[in-house]
Order: sequence, then structure tokens, then C-alpha cells
Amino acid sequence: MRPTNPQNDLFLFNAFPIMWGRPSTTATGEVRKEIVPSLFCKMGALLTPIDTPGPLLRRRSVQLRAGARHSCYRYIAPFRAMRRARLLLRCDLRIARACVNEPPARLTARPIPMRCVLRPKFLRGHFFRKLLMMFLAATAASACQPSGDVASADLRVAGAIAAYVNGEPIFVSDVIFEAESQERIERGARLQPNDEVFQSVLQDLIDYKVLAGEALTRQLDQSEGARFRLQSARDKILSNLLIEDVVADQVTETAIRRMFDEQMSLLQLGSEARLRHILVETEQQANQIKAQLDGGADFAQLAFERSLDEATRAEGGDLGYVSLDALMPAMSRTAQATEIGQISAPFQSQLGWHILKVEDRRAEAPPTLDEMRPQIVRHMTLDEISRLTERIRQSATIEVLAQSPAP
Repeated sequence: MRPTNPQNDLFLFNAFPIMWGRPSTTATGEVRKEIVPSLFCKMGALLTPIDTPGPLLRRRSVQLRAGARHSCYRYIAPFRAMRRARLLLRCDLRIARACVNEPPARLTARPIPMRCVLRPKFLRGHFFRKLLMMFLAATAASACQPSGDVASADLRVAGAIAAYVNGEPIFVSDVIFEAESQERIERGARLQPNDEVFQSVLQDLIDYKVLAGEALTRQLDQSEGARFRLQSARDKILSNLLIEDVVADQVTETAIRRMFDEQMSLLQLGSEARLRHILVETEQQANQIKAQLDGGADFAQLAFERSLDEATRAEGGDLGYVSLDALMPAMSRTAQATEIGQISAPFQSQLGWHILKVEDRRAEAPPTLDEMRPQIVRHMTLDEISRLTERIRQSATIEVLAQSPAP
């Protein structure tokens, strides 16, 4: 399925997978300078702050993607998302304007009409999107590795060569950079030369190299259009190198650990339960299945045969360990009222009729540094990019020529 509103993903770097078509909300406000926002919250949403220089206050653009990883998670209305943003930031977030995607058709939640889409003045979206794709992979790749991890570091040193094409090297770092740019792997994730993704991307780079060599043989680089495009690519690469150099001094292991500790101090953990569920269309079907379960039928087998939830039926309706706060209200209430090992009575939600089995409970586990490292690096890198770009632009001589409107 294609995303319903892909442009909303422009400034969102999410810590969790996001279902296409889930509602999203964007808001602006003024936040006190010393506030450290949370990069994650219990409901699987993510706040990404972007700073610009300022005196006592800084203007922040905060984008919150409300949604979840599974169909049983509840639809979060914009006002509720904003309330959570205020709680996470621990401040009065004054909402200026917002936009929300229309919720999926199968959800009965009524969409809230909004008049405009936020476009932060200090962010030139097209520029930042392309720039991030070029250099974020490289900065995350170097910063995400612990200093003592020598085995992984060997794959990211500049001199490690993966292949030669007509005597010209293709570096391992080039392969990792391309894999992250294509979103074949997570930013900063480890990639070994024997991985299938590594070999696939390497073959792509070999093809590029071969084609580029043929273009040089035909002297296609001598045309005016080619020189202009090569100069543009050179400018992007130089800006990439500058930002990598600056960010490398700031996004250090010490800074990453400090940010992680700050985020952990803001994180409020709850309880989790391991659940199985069966989803059917009518109450009559749910009652029939409940009667079979009371008679000793296997829950997982019935879920595989009868459940309408395509995401879990192959696993016997297994939802895994989930935070009760992140579930739909009806499912959350039922899960809390059902004992471990017991099966609930049928209950209704906006998706249909459910039967729930609680298999286990536990305290919600906090994320580890390794799990949060890529997200923290992205946040810190983006922050440094914004600061550096604004500072250099202030000292640059920029003249934008007036353009005549198109006929």
C-alpha cells in the first residue's frame, strides 16, 4: 500500500515502524531553552525537535506521528497527540496550526479538518531532505559505533576496499553509504560483506562504475549540461564533507551517552502483556469461537483458521508483548481485567469483535543504548546541521534574483 501523505515524513525520523495511512499531526510552539524533549514515548510515537539559534527561547518545530505498528493499536486523535506532546516536553506547547491525515477507512474515528500544513520558515525542506540523504548515512555510520568495537569499525574505515572496476576502487564505506541512502538498512546499522544486502548494493555500484566509465569514453562529460550537473554534484559533496567534519566533533560517544541518559530520565515506563487475539466480524461468530475455546479448542489454531487480522493469524493471533497504554481502549480494559492464562469474553471495537488471551505480564523494559543509538545520532546530527547552516548563511552574501512569473 502506498502512503496517503508522504510529504509528512520529511522531518520525521521515527524510532518505530509506522503503518502507512496512520494519522499524523504537526504543531509548532515555543519551548524553554533548557527543555530536553523525549525522542520516544510509550505509545510508539516520536517527537523530533529542530532548533534554531535564539536568545532565551528557541523556535522548535515538533512533529508527532500518531499511529502504531499493529492494527489493534488505537487511533490517536490530534488533540490527544498534542496533550501527549505537552506532557513529554513538560511545558506549555502553544499550538499554532496542524494537519492530520484522514484515518484509514476501516477505522470509524471521525477525521478532524485542518486548514493548512505547517512549513517551518527556517527549514528549506527540499534542500535539507536531499542534503540529509547524502551525508546522514556517513555521520551515523561513524558515530553509531562504540569506540571499542574494533571488528565493526574495520568495515567503516576509509581504506577498506570492496572491489575494483577497471583499476578504480569501490570502498566498503561507499557500499554502506549507498545501502543507507537506499534505505536498505537502518542508518548506522552494521553491515557485513557477506550479507545479501551488501552484495546487492555492491553490484549496483559496480554497474554505476562501468556505466560511468563508458560515459567518459564517449566524452559525455564535455557537454555544457554535463559540466553544470557535475559542478552541482561537486558542491553537494563538498557540503557533505564539511558537515561530516563539523558533526564528527560534536556527535561523539560521550555526547551520545549524555543524550541517552537525559532521555531515560524523561521516559516513563508502564507494564506490558503478551497477548493473543482473534478478530471476527460479528458477535455471533465471536460467541461460537468462545464456545469452542471453552470446550478445549486450541486458541492459536482457531486464530489461524478464523481470525480476520492478517498481521497475526499466521502466528496464532500472537501480538507479542505490548504496552497496555498503546492498545485500543476496549482491548486495554479487557487485557487489564483478564488474568494470566485466561480467555476473555467477546468484546467489540471499531475493528470488529475480539477474543483475547493473556499469556504473560511484565514491567515494560527500557530501551538500551544500542537500540536508541541510531535515533539519537540522527537527532544530534540534524541539530548540528541546522545550527551550522544558519550560522554560515548569516555570514554569506546571498542574492536571490527576482523571477518573472511564467506566462
